[in-house]
Amino acid sequence: MQTLLSTLGLTILIAGTVVHGLWTERWVPTRFVQEAAARLDDLPNQWSGWKVEPYEQDPESLAVAGAINHYSHSFTNPQTGERVLMILLCGKAPRMVVHRPEHCYRAAGYVMSASPSRVQAKGVPDATAELWTSVFTRDEIDGPHRIRIFWSWLAVEPDAIWLAPDNPRFAFAHHKALYKLYLIRNTTENNIPIENDPCIRLMESLLPKLKQTLLIL
Repeated sequence: MQTLLSTLGLTILIAGTVVHGLWTERWVPTRFVQEAAARLDDLPNQWSGWKVEPYEQDPESLAVAGAINHYSHSFTNPQTGERVLMILLCGKAPRMVVHRPEHCYRAAGYVMSASPSRVQAKGVPDATAELWTSVFTRDEIDGPHRIRIFWSWLAVEPDAIWLAPDNPRFAFAHHKALYKLYLIRNTTENNIPIENDPCIRLMESLLPKLKQTLLIL
């Protein structure tokens, strides 16, 4: 897990340094985007059923990734010891839809085991999430390092839900601001049911509070 916490968050952010073109007001976020980003500060630092620790991000890496604000924490299940790294970014929509894990992790030496699959997390009836997921592997000195990543986007609009579109750039083209979510964990299992994955269980427990906090418009 130490390898996970020390490298994976940085990989996500550094990949954002190469962007496709210059966006309008690239470095000057609108008030709407700033207000959306500020809501991340309202998320709690402690969640029932999990041991939560903040994950420090490099400010320069956040800036070049287009993240105006972030909520980055590691979550540990005290009963099972399972740990998940959650990285939640907010920024202008064009910056939040580029450099997805299937691109940036390949550049970092990881091989994606299969094409991403679309899965669902289900919280309370009015809070659900659609996410992409895949397993990535990289050969290291002490053997293969395998991680599972989930990722999704949330538009800043009333009654929005977390989505995993085939073409996020097209799907979110008319939005000013987006939240971009990563859930990352080490893995050794090949056939664990997705509904039992600790990332999905974590997401389902967070969904109501995420909706309540992020979609106050």
